[in-house]
Amino acid sequence: MFSSIEINAPIIKIFLSNHGRAGFHIRFMNAFSEKVRFNLEQHEGFYADLEVPLEYFLSFITSAFLGLIEQWIRNGLDKTPKEMTELYIEIILFIQRK
Repeated sequence: MFSSIEINAPIIKIFLSNHGRAGFHIRFMNAFSEKVRFNLEQHEGFYADLEVPLEYFLSFITSAFLGLIEQWIRNGLDKTPKEMTELYIEIILFIQRK
């Protein structure tokens, strides 16, 4: 996913800016949320112990991911897609440990 974002960064940067097309954030979040939902449904055991409604979980994950992407773009894509994947995993593991 980070590779696709890197390839399309110039367009995404415009859409995420204050002058971007209205509703892009929502469409992006919805598309990502559906991808996460699909992956979760393929691995139901992963979220079997989830104690919050799935919609709230998806909202949290997609908002956090979009924030990470926005920061990466603001930083001028200073990390490779592989580094971003590792960073994302490290953030999730950090939260899990806490």
